[in-house]
Amino acid sequence: MRVANKKPLCAYNFRILLVASHIIAYHDKKLTAKHTIFCLQKKKNEEKRETPMPRVEIQEKQTIFSQRNFQIQEAKLRFEKFNGQMSEPVTKLVFERGDAAAALIYNRDSQKVVLIRQFRYPAYGRGSGWLCEVVAGGIEEQETPEQCIIREVHEEVGYQLHDLVSIATFYVSPGGTSERIMLYYAEVTDADRISQGGGLASEDIELVELTLPEFWHELQEGHIIDAKTLIAAQWFQAFKAKQ
Repeated sequence: MRVANKKPLCAYNFRILLVASHIIAYHDKKLTAKHTIFCLQKKKNEEKRETPMPRVEIQEKQTIFSQRNFQIQEAKLRFEKFNGQMSEPVTKLVFERGDAAAALIYNRDSQKVVLIRQFRYPAYGRGSGWLCEVVAGGIEEQETPEQCIIREVHEEVGYQLHDLVSIATFYVSPGGTSERIMLYYAEVTDADRISQGGGLASEDIELVELTLPEFWHELQEGHIIDAKTLIAAQWFQAFKAKQ
């Protein structure tokens, strides 16, 4: 009887070992695949870091216009072309006005998007000039983008911000200006409204609060034509879709 009982026990143990070996082999394959992907990604990142940036030779540079916060600089330069050769000298103009920060604000209590409307003279020649947009403003010296948008939101719509989510940093129009916008998202409550806003004495700003259906409608109808607001809205749609 003792000998007869050992055979099923051995067979049972053998099956356990077989299953265990399959599990170990499966996990080894997964680890090997993950390690391979990691090595490939690491190699790709190293190659990216090792790839030298194309050369740019600035031959001459001068400011040809300067008034208030606006400057126009003229530069004579050569740049490395995709075939590795340097270009002929070219003259380029760049509009310098510094960087800016902007934020799309959502009030959780009222479930409304907080925007502003104001007159923009550069947009007047090709439209009404009054644009509906997210709060934004120029970053001052010794000021971080986060400090800038907290200040601007308080000045323009009267809300205090607590947490900021970075959406993107992008060039406004790199063919003519060096300006970048640091775009954020922030949620507020009714209790965060600590002043009337309206901007500085030299500004005339109207607070615009839209429900989500109203906000989507304005987008679909093409009533919002400000680039930073459109970028923020696309991010917000994807953010809401995940909730």
